[in-house]
Amino acid sequence: MATRKRGQLSMNFDSERVSKLFGIFCLFLSFYFFIAFTSYFFTWENDHDVVFRFSWDMFLADVPVDNWLGRLGAFLSDSIIYWGFGVASYGFVYLLYLFGLALIRRTPLGYLAVVFQRTIIFMVIISIVSSFFFQKLEFPWGGVFGQSISEYIQNFIGVVGTLALMLFALIATFVWSNNPDLTEFTWEK
Repeated sequence: MATRKRGQLSMNFDSERVSKLFGIFCLFLSFYFFIAFTSYFFTWENDHDVVFRFSWDMFLADVPVDNWLGRLGAFLSDSIIYWGFGVASYGFVYLLYLFGLALIRRTPLGYLAVVFQRTIIFMVIISIVSSFFFQKLEFPWGGVFGQSISEYIQNFIGVVGTLALMLFALIATFVWSNNPDLTEFTWEK
């Protein structure tokens, strides 16, 4: 620790302050992504074309976008929702929020391991299921990730097989997360 002399400011970069500041930054980033993602649902048609056409050049030129958080919000939301996990990308908002709170409260990050794992699994499953059930709609409900996996599965085991696999994935996720008592379901009367 730095010692303070008379008339001299002490620059104390202890881990508690750094973790709190980083936690607050993660909370703000979570809030920023939440607003950008929510705006994307309303502005995606215009913003996707702008982001796709201009890519990184859109930061150098004055390119109009409709996202509530401007060009950066349009770029981030399009990159994460369209090219990523679709509506399941809100899982990143949730994880950033929990990570920020854990840093502020100085909770050991090991406690977040199970939540992190489950959230990622839910994001993958929701992305694929959304792409399968909403594949005829224009909006990328499952993102490019979900669409790619859904199309691959459909080509491999067919539409009916994919539907059965999706149903199994949803039931398996429910059983894994909640561990329900299935002894009530007996075939004997």
